[in-house]
Amino acid sequence: MNIYFENCSVCIVRKQVSHCVNTVPHCVNDRTWHGTSLQKNAMCNYQTLYHDNKNGYVIRCEGCENLQVTFGNFIVNFSKAEFNQFINIVKKLKAQQHLPADIAVKSIIIPTACDGVRLLFSYRELLELNNMLDAADTELQAQQLIDLFKED
Repeated sequence: MNIYFENCSVCIVRKQVSHCVNTVPHCVNDRTWHGTSLQKNAMCNYQTLYHDNKNGYVIRCEGCENLQVTFGNFIVNFSKAEFNQFINIVKKLKAQQHLPADIAVKSIIIPTACDGVRLLFSYRELLELNNMLDAADTELQAQQLIDLFKED
């Protein structure tokens, strides 16, 4: 799984594009189509909190400190507070579920802030998402602890 995605909407909305550098794929402020490849420039630095080729990834933009969650076929950008809220929603849903007869049937709905948009998961996917978010949150908390002891 390549970690390429569209403009970091948070960076652009907040006009924090000064942190963008040409080192890693993240915020794409300029792209040109050349046959089958996409030329990407002006990218942000990001920290990978979790990455799995099968399920997705969680990254944190080092410039604006917002997070991006990619799981299956969706990508969602969060502030830290929104990320924590999403983790709590997923944990609560997981705790409410009973082991279904078929764990692959998509029957679990997570509402979004966008009217008319819902995320649909199977029991297995919900467990995988929960594990991914938990691992990413643990990594984020560990990094925040390490940062407390860094000398400037």
